[in-house]
Amino acid sequence: MRKPSNMVLLYLRRIIFAVIAATVIFGVISGIQKKAKTTGSRVKLSIGVSKEPITALIMIADKNGYFLANGLDVAIKYSEGGNVAIREMFEGLLDMVTVADNMVVFNSFKRQDFRVIATIGTTDNEPKIVARKDRGIIEPADLKGKRIGTVRGTAVHYFLHLFLMKYGMSEEDVKIVLNDPKDTFKLFSEGKLDAISSREPFIIQSARLFGDNATVFSEPALLVKNYNVVALNEYVKNNPDTVKKLLKALTQAEDYAIIHHREAASVISAVLGFSDYEMSQIMPDMKWKVFLEQSMLRRCEDQAVWMVKDKVVDKAEIPNYFNMIYTDGLSSVKPEAVTIIK
Repeated sequence: MRKPSNMVLLYLRRIIFAVIAATVIFGVISGIQKKAKTTGSRVKLSIGVSKEPITALIMIADKNGYFLANGLDVAIKYSEGGNVAIREMFEGLLDMVTVADNMVVFNSFKRQDFRVIATIGTTDNEPKIVARKDRGIIEPADLKGKRIGTVRGTAVHYFLHLFLMKYGMSEEDVKIVLNDPKDTFKLFSEGKLDAISSREPFIIQSARLFGDNATVFSEPALLVKNYNVVALNEYVKNNPDTVKKLLKALTQAEDYAIIHHREAASVISAVLGFSDYEMSQIMPDMKWKVFLEQSMLRRCEDQAVWMVKDKVVDKAEIPNYFNMIYTDGLSSVKPEAVTIIK
């Protein structure tokens, strides 16, 4: 076989050198771009998140890097409940929090300098009542005269009110003990309460603790529970771009949860410490989506009427909840998800 000439060899060497040089340069540029994405300036944002399944979109956005991809450096502080998180926001410890509609209403009687940015999850069958069979509680009527723990002004408190009313009772027919979520569960586990009106993860924890000795009362569609992202008016006014970036990350998490349902469940169970079986029991009742709907106003007003009538709050004038919803952020990110009429 004829050997290639020196000119051919020189030409081939030049081609090889050019390819190598181009590869190195591309690698350097890619590395710089990647580093820029990784270390570039991001907006710091602290969010207080209630550690329960309905806040899943926050967990997914964090796990999948959607916050980072949208220029946010998010610090998540998980709490036992929205009532605890919102207190910390009012104290200046957090920029935003996740809370149910009820916490928006409950706190609106104290102050109205905060707004709902978006709803991120909804369920009509999460709050439940767990009771001890060995205290003679088998049927709803058996709750009469019993000590029931719950959390003041929250969705589980309102659920208890609606549940008792459905079965011909009122809050005066039972002995209600009000505490924060963890304290309520602790009292129940110590036998100092006969039942609790609660939500996840405390329902599953109660079932684990009491096993066959637990009676669980559920009432699908009795209460629609929406969970929202909330921030102070001043923060929203001064940081509209940050709000948009957060909402974009959450809509990406929503898309992921729809397409990758099992993977989303794994993310949630890892945060909450649930088994696959326990997650399978919860998932059908959860809908994770980013939206702002007109019906939220009616629900808030209904809950406000209950709080005034049953003296959950010491005020009588019901706030205008339309003024406590910020639509501009989500309207710019996902306009079809906003159905509130201005």
